[in-house]
Amino acid sequence: MRLIRFTIIISFIFLTASVFAADLDNVLANLQSYSANFKETVLGEKKHVISESFGTMALVRPGHFRWDTTKPTAQKIIADGHRLYIYDIDLAQVTIKKLDVAHLGDSPALLLAAHQNLNEKYHIQNCTTTSGKCFELTPKSTQSDFKHIVIFTDVDNVIDAMRLVDSLGQETNIQFSHIKMNPTLSATLFQFKPPKNVDVIQDNARA
Repeated sequence: MRLIRFTIIISFIFLTASVFAADLDNVLANLQSYSANFKETVLGEKKHVISESFGTMALVRPGHFRWDTTKPTAQKIIADGHRLYIYDIDLAQVTIKKLDVAHLGDSPALLLAAHQNLNEKYHIQNCTTTSGKCFELTPKSTQSDFKHIVIFTDVDNVIDAMRLVDSLGQETNIQFSHIKMNPTLSATLFQFKPPKNVDVIQDNARA
């Protein structure tokens, strides 16, 4: 489920930047790249803390991102536009998946295309907070892995937090800090070669 939560998070970062707009798809043209630190807190049904993790992330659309968890365990998740690499450092294991834009909408992990119409896939409702604005997105499909997502923005309409509730009732809260909108990012950030002496698992389910 952690990978599902991660892919949902990354998917909507790709799809939204300044999100308080009548049509979320309109903002795609404004988002080219994004980087930030993150704190991820997972809560159980009774709101008790199940886990916390910390790290950094970066993306360039379409289809390039990395999510580096540094605490409590080290993990790297990198997409190079064609493949997704999940490197569990402690396990010395790399899983490689194909990024298949032909299945956009089958999974939030694949919502990486530049001009997706979110209104076709989600019920979208505006909301406000004491420190900014927010959007609540509820999947129209009953087969989704999550119930809803809330995207929070600061007073400048930049994403600074997200809340996700999955189909099991777990809640994931992501707080972003040290945010940079449209920074110049090196292409090497999104390149990955499995290290020697690690197990490599090829997942060709969508190949």
